Amino acid sequence: MGKKKIIQLAAIALVVLVAGVFAWQSVFAAKPIQRKEVSVDYGDYYDISIGNSGVSQEEAAFRGTIQVEKYEHPPNYGLAWHVWTQNLMDVRFYGEDGRLMDKVYGIVQVYFDMDRSERELWRTAGSNMGIWYYDVWVGRWVKCPTTITFHLEDYPNGRLACPITGYGLYGIGWTQPTMEIKLTKADIP
Repeated sequence: MGKKKIIQLAAIALVVLVAGVFAWQSVFAAKPIQRKEVSVDYGDYYDISIGNSGVSQEEAAFRGTIQVEKYEHPPNYGLAWHVWTQNLMDVRFYGEDGRLMDKVYGIVQVYFDMDRSERELWRTAGSNMGIWYYDVWVGRWVKCPTTITFHLEDYPNGRLACPITGYGLYGIGWTQPTMEIKLTKADIP
């Protein structure tokens, strides 16, 4: 292998390393700005909101505590795939014994109330706007099956919601076009 080829491979590796550091920093450098803790009992209705987002369930299927924490919007260095439009939200469920629950039971949803610009992004076909959660098992953001609802008095531009099965970090945002998305849309393997 020639010297030129080695330099090219080293440059590519350096770019990937720098992009990885910025992506890692954008997830873990966010600072908590607000927090709520609510005790729930079997059958309770709860809607825990902080600002324009929250978590709700019609009938609690457990007894314990729910902790919701908002995090500062992580900086977008132009290298990240996601562009967040609101602060991130961390949702945690604790049992009666105080231990973190691996799963939630019943129909639990996280939601984000949208403003006009977010609603336009939702309506734009190529934006991939939605609710995303950080999957620690695969080490990346995964899109929730997101739906929209309207209530003219409380959230006139719509509310995006997605069902959840576990604790974690959630955010509302859209994705920048990437080569992977373009190849998928072009149906090129």
